[in-house]
Amino acid sequence: MLMTIALATAAIAGLAGCGGGGGQTNASASLTAALNGQRARVNGIVTDLRTTLASAGPRPDALMANQFAALATRAEQEAAAIEQLGHPPGDNTRLRDIGSALVAVANGLGHLSTAATEHQVTTVRTEIRTLRADATAVGQTFTSVVRSLGPSG
Repeated sequence: MLMTIALATAAIAGLAGCGGGGGQTNASASLTAALNGQRARVNGIVTDLRTTLASAGPRPDALMANQFAALATRAEQEAAAIEQLGHPPGDNTRLRDIGSALVAVANGLGHLSTAATEHQVTTVRTEIRTLRADATAVGQTFTSVVRSLGPSG
């Protein structure tokens, strides 16, 4: 299971450092500030996941499952918060894309929780591959939306 945990750490790296933006209108600047706050909270989830995975060695699978489940709940909460932000001018789908990608991450964490509880190493590996793609989608979508809002400053 330790090798699988190491793979998970690498998979989750796709969420961290989700880009930045440049100069904007007042509405865009306000939305960008809100998105940057969300991005910071999502990166906090990633940091906590990395910490959980790094210290997984001697921990029982049930404890790991509980930690994955708690992280899944946080990711779901961030997805819901992003849905409440409103939309970039002229684009009503891109925040939903971030929210959907975060829900996929939350689902992956939930599946990891179940797999850890049931000691299913093969399922953990599969979920890690899926989580890598989902984490990458979150990062790319955050970056794309913030950049589309224009330069900050």
